[in-house]
Amino acid sequence: MKRPAVFFDRDNTLIVSDGYLGDPEKVVLVAGAADAVARARELGFAVVVFSNQSGVARGMFSEEDVQAVNQRTDELLKAENSGAVIDRHEFCPFHPDGTIDVYARESDRRKPKPGMILAAAKAMALDLDQSWVIGDAGRDIEAGKAVGCRTILFHDPSLKKSPAAEQPSSAEPDFVAATLAEAVDHIAAKMSEPRNAAEPTSAEVPVTESRAAPAEEPEPAAPSMRMAHSAEPAALDVVAPAITPAPIRDAVLTAARSTPVATPFPSNGSATPAASTPSAAKRVPKVAIGSKYVPPGGGGVGVTPARPSPAGGSDIDPPAREPVPVAARSPVAQKIAAREAEERPPEPPPIASDRVEGLLEQIFLELRRGHEQHEADFSVSKLLGGVVQILVLGILFLAYLKRGDQESLQTHLLLAATLQTMTVSLLIMSRQK
Repeated sequence: MKRPAVFFDRDNTLIVSDGYLGDPEKVVLVAGAADAVARARELGFAVVVFSNQSGVARGMFSEEDVQAVNQRTDELLKAENSGAVIDRHEFCPFHPDGTIDVYARESDRRKPKPGMILAAAKAMALDLDQSWVIGDAGRDIEAGKAVGCRTILFHDPSLKKSPAAEQPSSAEPDFVAATLAEAVDHIAAKMSEPRNAAEPTSAEVPVTESRAAPAEEPEPAAPSMRMAHSAEPAALDVVAPAITPAPIRDAVLTAARSTPVATPFPSNGSATPAASTPSAAKRVPKVAIGSKYVPPGGGGVGVTPARPSPAGGSDIDPPAREPVPVAARSPVAQKIAAREAEERPPEPPPIASDRVEGLLEQIFLELRRGHEQHEADFSVSKLLGGVVQILVLGILFLAYLKRGDQESLQTHLLLAATLQTMTVSLLIMSRQK
């Protein structure tokens, strides 16, 4: 089911700016901006910011500066209201009068053309007929009307009008608001009312040059044209490098192999796999960047959906087949295989079975020998040695008690030394038996 959205203009609608702001330190929110964004999300709308940034084409700042301003805007919105989250940022850096060659041209993304709205709607599966556009300039209203959105012209009397807002426009907004709170209140009030049949919808808007980019105007590959902050980004076809996480790397390795990959078992549960097709073998799996991509049948990133096995239950692994030699794989697969070989821990050396048996037999003999020696360990020499050792300890205790008498102390110590020598001799004799 498609979701409606509220498209906010950025400059002089959410932040105070004349349209040429490239310093994130100078970002200041318009009064009520955070509460308006949070309220729109509470009403069930996605929130998209779309803005012309011709300052890039004029050499006043770079695309990175635009992204930094957008990021700072996000931070200030969330700091003021935790529910004020922008789902996506779209901006157009092109202008036909630009001084930077790569940006000096017209683009269908530049308002009043609706290219940015259409791009966000395609990426996020948005329902434009139920969506709204809020902006301070006539070009915002024209862009919204071009795709069937309802529109609100915002003009805060405390803010100086931007050059875009000063330009005349023939487009009539559906509502005019002096505050962002008033604009969102109007949207909330209209949610319970059926849309006027006289209002054009996206299906009734004729497909013109403003709805789609002309064939002779391809977008350049070098500069990026938008910065997405979507909580649910669209799945992208990517080829993962060798340093990708293991689950994604394994999925890419499977798709990159030159030999066809066996297709899943048919839905009737039979053990015969369906015929493989070259197109299916070469299809690169879709990997969601920044979120979990759940393939058909369940699972998470890099998890193969369970297939019915011949014995019932599920069989996650594909049918057994001979491994493909590394030399026959694609360059990407060879690099990944080499990296896996480097990271694999060395296997322990095998232990021969006869060596294990000999070790166990030796342990058994030692235990038996110790038991036999324990039974024959008694001797008179050991007994006498123990008795004499006890006498030595008693004499040393007496010497401690009479430590004040030097003559008696020497006598006791001499006697103790003699008896200790006798104890050692008796123990040696017992060992020699």
